[in-house]
Amino acid sequence: MRIVIGNAWPYTNGKLHLGRIVVLLPGDIIARYHRKKGDKVIFVSGSDTHGNLVLEKANEEGLEPLEIIDKYHKEFKKCFNSLDFSFDLFSNTDSKNHKEWVKDKILELYNKGYIYEDCTDNDKNLMFRLSSLNDEVESIFKNGEYWRENAKKITEKYISEGLRDKSVTKDITFGVDVPLDGYEDKKIFVWIEALMGYLTATQECIDDKEETLEDYFNSEDSRVYLVHGKDNIPFHSIIFTGILSALGYKNVKLRIFSSNHLKLEGKNFSTIKNWALWINDVLERYSVDLIRYYLITNSPEKSDSDFRFRNFINANNYELVEILERFYINTISLYKKGKCNIYKNKYEKDKIINYYEEIGKKIERGELKNALKNIISLVKEFNEERNYSIIKLINIANLLEPFIPTFSEKIKKLFEIKESGWNFIHVENIPDKLEYIETFKTLDKNLANEEIRLLKIKKNKVKNLEYLQ
Repeated sequence: MRIVIGNAWPYTNGKLHLGRIVVLLPGDIIARYHRKKGDKVIFVSGSDTHGNLVLEKANEEGLEPLEIIDKYHKEFKKCFNSLDFSFDLFSNTDSKNHKEWVKDKILELYNKGYIYEDCTDNDKNLMFRLSSLNDEVESIFKNGEYWRENAKKITEKYISEGLRDKSVTKDITFGVDVPLDGYEDKKIFVWIEALMGYLTATQECIDDKEETLEDYFNSEDSRVYLVHGKDNIPFHSIIFTGILSALGYKNVKLRIFSSNHLKLEGKNFSTIKNWALWINDVLERYSVDLIRYYLITNSPEKSDSDFRFRNFINANNYELVEILERFYINTISLYKKGKCNIYKNKYEKDKIINYYEEIGKKIERGELKNALKNIISLVKEFNEERNYSIIKLINIANLLEPFIPTFSEKIKKLFEIKESGWNFIHVENIPDKLEYIETFKTLDKNLANEEIRLLKIKKNKVKNLEYLQ
């Protein structure tokens, strides 16, 4: 099966914080899972680089627009790499490939009649005839599977009210040129060209000359996941599906995983007030697996959730250390003492095989929080029964790989496991020198109070600076 996963494209006018990361993390989990299944996966995203907000940020920092794009694009890539995101391509909308492709498709849609000229009050703009695509957009919606409830409700509302045409051009000075005469003073509106980024990035990733975008977006053997926050739902569920339909992709098998909001200690994330957890700061003090684990198990999948440091520390101590690390260290220790086997019985194998099937279904349905908690519950059950075996540890690590890949890689390296498919891993030989290497360690509970204190200090610094100005 061909799989496209499109993560929302962050805007290059500021740093990333965990409130933005939490809605994008599902994309990486889904991509890793489908690769393990053996599917042909293209996982893309990039920097949204055009429009007035970029110009305003450039002026604020005393930089040229291209300098501000380069600065934040590099920072985004570094941030996602440090969080173990496995993009096939993290592009940006100022790339030559993107701009040329967009202009070509704007002309195609114009020639097809989906884009038309609208003249009012001595001004003229290009308009996207979205109103003519109401039925096509509704068809993609009805054929979609496992859309989050927030996406369903918003999409149904737009469709029932009737879709309206959207402006394609805008009076901005920084963006993609309009490929038609008479629009030299305008640029292509960010909303349409940025959404086309999913297509331009996917096209760039297709390495088989016999494959096309249609194979990935419009075939029976394909599936498209769009991963973003609830504020971006209409752009993806209405406008992007309209663009796809106008380009001839009307058989899209689409799944929309749109997360709600993450709060921070009971308050909304705010970059202006500096009430945020910046990625670089958090990674200096905590492991990437802990960050990923807590964001997933505390994910705002169905409703808003709250990042609380006390719960964050408890998740580390009572789940990752007390359950997962304990299972790991006990397995190694008992095996070295001759009290734990490589493999026990057929029932053990069948149980784990069933977990591959069930966890896989949950990932494909976007039930990532439930999937990860189920794996940890299974490990807890093994601990309580003191039911240890090498085969269990290796397969638990394999099940956890899409969620917390660093832990999985350490376990597999320890046992010299090269297999990485989404299936039961058989092991017959164990390395002679098998030594436990710590992965998670207990954190001081007082860290929670210290983190909250630091948050308030940073917030007050901003408040005092505003007062002085």
